[in-house]
Amino acid sequence: MSGGVTIDGAGKIGLGISDGDKLGIALNDVDRLRSSRYYTGQAVALPLPLGNPMVGD
Repeated sequence: MSGGVTIDGAGKIGLGISDGDKLGIALNDVDRLRSSRYYTGQAVALPLPLGNPMVGD
């Protein structure tokens, strides 16, 4: 998986970036997401089809 976003039903969002070093970033709960500067207060806008729970390969 070279990159992708996963979303589960509990509101947990994980962002993964993988290259030679396997750099990974995870936002593990809604409280941390809300304190993030990326949280809009309404919804998280993701440029991907939300019908698919995992995107990337």
